[in-house]
Amino acid sequence: RKRPWEKAAGKAVAVGSHLPMSAGAEQIMPFTTKSGSENSRKKKIKQSREGHVSQKERRTRALTHGTGEKREDLRLNLHLTKTKRDLAAMKERLESYDPVEEAEKEKAAAAKRKLDQAQAENTTPKKKKGRKGPETWKLRGAARPAHEVYDFDVRYVDPHAEAHKKAAARAQRSQNLLAIYKGRFGSDTIPSVCRDYLGLLMQVGHLSIEGKQFKSARQAWLECIELEGDDDDSPVTSARESLMRMYLDLKRFDAALRLGGERLAKDTSVWIRYSTALVALSNSSDDGDDDDANKKNRKSAKTPSSPPISPQEHLVNAIRCNPLCAYY
Repeated sequence: RKRPWEKAAGKAVAVGSHLPMSAGAEQIMPFTTKSGSENSRKKKIKQSREGHVSQKERRTRALTHGTGEKREDLRLNLHLTKTKRDLAAMKERLESYDPVEEAEKEKAAAAKRKLDQAQAENTTPKKKKGRKGPETWKLRGAARPAHEVYDFDVRYVDPHAEAHKKAAARAQRSQNLLAIYKGRFGSDTIPSVCRDYLGLLMQVGHLSIEGKQFKSARQAWLECIELEGDDDDSPVTSARESLMRMYLDLKRFDAALRLGGERLAKDTSVWIRYSTALVALSNSSDDGDDDDANKKNRKSAKTPSSPPISPQEHLVNAIRCNPLCAYY
């Protein structure tokens, strides 16, 4: 519903629309102009079409917590942090490994698995017949016997002294599996927790690669290689191939050549041997393209303990590992 002055303005414009501009029309023109909100709306539409983003919108997008990339990064960081905590707990467990406690844990875990399996099959395990005697009762408060309360009783056992004896016995039984089985973590004769530790190391490496934390991935995979043994022909993990691939993706050819030519010189994996051969071949071609000054600088910077192996020898080693490699 229009107000009276709006109706008058509309009539004046309708009547004087075919006439030239007059003083009365100049007074009526402010009522016929477009509103500021419509102009600002058209301006925003024009800016959005042109791809212009204001500073306020950019700040809002930067501070938004609901983007897919940010949620994925948070999920990855949480997973990586949890895996690192599990790795630290597993390392502490291996450094003070107690066979008696581990056997009890394994026994409890087996009983729990058996109970879970029985519940899944909807069958309850059979209960033992017979009533337990008073020797199995655990009395609390004033019902406790005297030898558990008063130290002047002959049968009294000091809980602190008992705990000290248990700690001393545990210290004598505990072993450092990281030092004992170093270089033999891939064998089947060692406890299974060693392989679990290798699995956590591999998880930390892959998650660090996904999060672009290359230093953490390198440390995890190098530790994995060291625990498996550099001279082991049948490793149980793919730490060597993963580390070599990371070096190649990052174009760190010198580090890849040192890994395949020095540290893993006795590795019989065709993937390692062929990658080392390609890196050595590319380095030799780069040396040929350089001038004399760059060659002198490279020779002065590199002081290998043993003479370097030629690319041809690397290719021969790769073909010896797998003759099909010659087709590539």
